[in-house]
Amino acid sequence: MDRKRLKFVFLGLGVLLSMTFLLVIGMNRPGVMVYYLTVSEFVAQPDPTDGEFKINGKVSTGSIERLPTGMDVRFTITDGDNAIPVS
Repeated sequence: MDRKRLKFVFLGLGVLLSMTFLLVIGMNRPGVMVYYLTVSEFVAQPDPTDGEFKINGKVSTGSIERLPTGMDVRFTITDGDNAIPVS
């Protein structure tokens, strides 16, 4: 194999190893592979506070309330059928 092809083989292996490394590191972060729940699915669970979860919904119009501390916010998310408060 000539020098030019060898350079491209090493470059390709470097890119492949870099992508594999980033994939392994990214997949090992906590919560990455957690499936999201809709608001209705979350409300229907018997014990929704058990484990990690993500909830998908839209912020209800006019429900955003910034607390006096300036760092805390309360609002309500909905999926059109059910709504839950978030703080």
